[in-house]
Amino acid sequence: MSTFVWWNIRGLQANKEELSNFNPILVSLEETFLKPDKTDNFTNYSLYNLPSEESNGTIHGGIAILVNEIYTSSSS
Repeated sequence: MSTFVWWNIRGLQANKEELSNFNPILVSLEETFLKPDKTDNFTNYSLYNLPSEESNGTIHGGIAILVNEIYTSSSS
């Protein structure tokens, strides 16, 4: 396993199931549209999320990285 996936997902919740077609080490996601307090479960992956929220609460864009749990990762 040595795959890196970079994907403009245009809404993580709407396209989450498509990720199960891959088994990458790392997934870089653009346009996740996740809220700041949203933590999602991804089997065998750690999620690092940087949402994009306007002052009026509107969610747009956002990025996230998923790291396969067989590798050590941490946020700092």
